[in-house]
This record gives sequence, C-alpha cells and structure tokens, in this order.
Amino acid sequence: MALPEGSYTQTCFVVRNIEDSATRWTRATGAGPWYVFQPDTRNTIYRDEPGNDKYRLALGFLGGTCMELVQPLDREPSIFNEILEARGEGFHHVCPQMSGLSGASFDARCRELEQRGLKLAMSNEVVGLGRASFYDALDSIGGFIEVFELGKGYPMVPVMADGHLTWNGANPLRPLETLFGGS
Repeated sequence: MALPEGSYTQTCFVVRNIEDSATRWTRATGAGPWYVFQPDTRNTIYRDEPGNDKYRLALGFLGGTCMELVQPLDREPSIFNEILEARGEGFHHVCPQMSGLSGASFDARCRELEQRGLKLAMSNEVVGLGRASFYDALDSIGGFIEVFELGKGYPMVPVMADGHLTWNGANPLRPLETLFGGS
C-alpha cells in the first residue's frame, strides 16, 4: 500500500515502565523527545467482547518514524497484556499511515485489512482524537496493524516530527500538554 505524502509510519513497543523504556530508547538511539499521556478510551471491544484498555503512552520520533511506547496500567485482558505475557517487552504494532484519516477513509482502510484476511483484535475510541482499530497480524509480522482515525489530533504529529529534528537531547520526557505550549 502506497502511503500518501505527508503521512508518517508509527512503530509501537509495549513496555512495563514508560520512563525507563523512553530513557533507554533515547540513550541507545536518540529517539525523542517523548510526550507522555494517558488516553481516555471508550467503547473498547477486545476479541469480540467488551474490554478495558487502561494504559499510558509516550510518543516521540526517531528520524522520520513516529515511535510509541505503551504501558498497560492493569492486568485485564488486552492486546497490550497479550504481548507482555507471551514474550515480554518488545514490538507490538505498526500503524502504516498516521495521517488525518476521515471517517470514510478509516472505514475503507479497515475493510481493506479485513479483505486481506486479518481479524479485528481490538477497537476503541480515543476521546478527542478518533477511532482506533488493531488487526491481528501476529502470524505474519509478529504484532498488530493499527488503523487510527486521528482526526483533530493529527496536527500534533508533524509538530513532534519537527521538534525531533531540532531537539538537543534535553528534557526527554514531557507531558503531552507541553507540545502546544501548555505546562
């Protein structure tokens, strides 16, 4: 699938501790700065059943790739705990197109993955950002494929990407609110 100009690819790793993992990533690769927050999620469906997906995440950049670290906040069944329990910290999912998808484009992308034979593992709505769907590709890529509507939240992605290019390594962990001048 060709990606439209102006979109980013995101790679996600599930971790036990955001702060420790972000520090290791920054030291080893120069990724960052990391913007940390706990999304407010609603309407979660996990493996065809109502689910609970409480987690924190950190977003940063490594070159032109958006990096995501996800830390589950409980032991409830979820796609994040699935990976932690099966193999520990590591690769979790890829989001091939992080761009401001419209509702119709989001639905079309989900149908495309289903037509390829991938099964929906989890879906939710991230309040203020949009819908997210995660398709099970464990047998083919060792993780999940995410489709994220992102809508109103998309403007933060290029701001993070640009910030990475001029970042001097100081203050590697930041609250998401600081991205647009908040404290």
